[in-house]
Amino acid sequence: MEDQRKKSRKGYFLVFLSFLAGCFFLKASGVSTAWSLLPPAIAIFISFITGSLHVSLLSAILVGSFISSYGRSQEVLPSLLGAGVQSGQYFYSALADTTNLQILGFVFFILSMVHVMTMSGGLHAMVFKLQRWIVGPRSAQFVTALLGCFIFIDDYANTMIVGSAMKKVTDRYNISREKLAFLVDATSAPIAGIALVSTWIGYEVGLFSEMAKKFDWTLDGYAIFLNAIEFRFYCFFMLAFVFVNILFGFDFGPMKSFEKSPVKTEEEVEEVKGHVLNALLPLISLLILVFAALWWDGGGWSPENSPFSLKSWRKVLTASQNGISILFVSSMVCYLMAVISGFVSTHLKWREYKETVVAGIKSAWIPIVILVLAWSLKEVCDDLKAGEYIVSLLGETIPKTYLPILVFIVSALTAFSTGTSWGTMAILIPTVTPLAVELAGGEYGIFVSLSLAAILDGAIMGDHCSPISDTTIMSSISTDCNLLNHVKTQLPYSLIVGVLALCVGYWPATMGFSIGISFPVALFLIVLLFFGLKSFKKRGGSPL
Repeated sequence: MEDQRKKSRKGYFLVFLSFLAGCFFLKASGVSTAWSLLPPAIAIFISFITGSLHVSLLSAILVGSFISSYGRSQEVLPSLLGAGVQSGQYFYSALADTTNLQILGFVFFILSMVHVMTMSGGLHAMVFKLQRWIVGPRSAQFVTALLGCFIFIDDYANTMIVGSAMKKVTDRYNISREKLAFLVDATSAPIAGIALVSTWIGYEVGLFSEMAKKFDWTLDGYAIFLNAIEFRFYCFFMLAFVFVNILFGFDFGPMKSFEKSPVKTEEEVEEVKGHVLNALLPLISLLILVFAALWWDGGGWSPENSPFSLKSWRKVLTASQNGISILFVSSMVCYLMAVISGFVSTHLKWREYKETVVAGIKSAWIPIVILVLAWSLKEVCDDLKAGEYIVSLLGETIPKTYLPILVFIVSALTAFSTGTSWGTMAILIPTVTPLAVELAGGEYGIFVSLSLAAILDGAIMGDHCSPISDTTIMSSISTDCNLLNHVKTQLPYSLIVGVLALCVGYWPATMGFSIGISFPVALFLIVLLFFGLKSFKKRGGSPL
């Protein structure tokens, strides 16, 4: 308790210094300047110092509001009062956004649905069924990662479903919650980002379509996305890293310490009265509803489209405009389905369902508050134009061969600082594309595809490393893992894969080398890394 108080005092002192620095050194607007990076930096540093994400996010919002107010008035007292008012406006903007409200609803109904499936015995029964394929820690992790790859329709759905469903299985085999959170997080955005059909693709294709119109390219947005897939080095390398890590059964860095003392449970997974359909029916229905609704929303009902045609799915996903709304409605319907299914099959009393609803509300309260604070901080970063400032650091006279490499780094830093990969894409794609086209001689080609892929990949890497990223937060929530522990253990793995993407992927590609060699070389280096570390440990060493 005393250590926590000391950490909190350090955090508050850092916030005080930020206010003081603003009073003395901020003489003009902080918009699109280095000052715009202070709020996300505050959020990240204080979260590591105090261990409290609520305190760090709220502090960052207040500091950002003060920077915005003080840069205009240059007076301390009015700026302090203005910071309070403007913070309220940021909170209101986050909550007034229809998409954000639908995401909050989705989180609530998914968490509540998990509580119902647990109470009705559905999840327990599903875990029992999974035991046929799970005989140890490796197979438990393999099934987790495989489920992450199968639920490719959306990263939110991926993290919430896989994390919640696999907790009991991984606990049984003494796999730490930190490792589970990594497996969930590492197979969510990378899969959703490269899947031919997902909510991510609709968003990315929409951004690409705008660029195609602007530059009069003959390709549509989906064709641009498909051209960029072969350059998605971080996504493919991360998936390879996950499965090689599972194969070797070896961890290093902060993850290693948690694997030595994992969450232990004496509970044995034994056959229960609940039926597996109490879990499978809502989960499978959720996926079917999402696919069916996306198909309808994108015009799939048109006679020229066929649900068995990949070309039709490409067109439908590009045209669909209501992916988040579909997730929200589908989760609500499937929550009610879970309630009815459990009520009919288990004959439990209404009082027990009432307790489950209350438990679902309690479990959703903390993630909802964190998400609202994270979105409010995004509003701060947007207001101060932090993303635009990072882009401006690239300069206007950058050598062509360095652009994809620098874009990957800048994209990762932007996503890390703002906590949003989609926001990073929205900022960088319209900003970097004109520069890439200019350096490519005004024509669309491999160089432009490489630069666009670097934006998408860097955004996902930064999202993986950021403690204020919504998918990072949701991965920790769904697995009941401490958020900061999740970030701390995942960070080294993400950085290694990021370095591989730069050195084995983007750098050779910009130099004109064939990318066909990049993937086998990366796989070889990943295997070599784990083989070397594991061999060193066997000889009595203590690597990393």
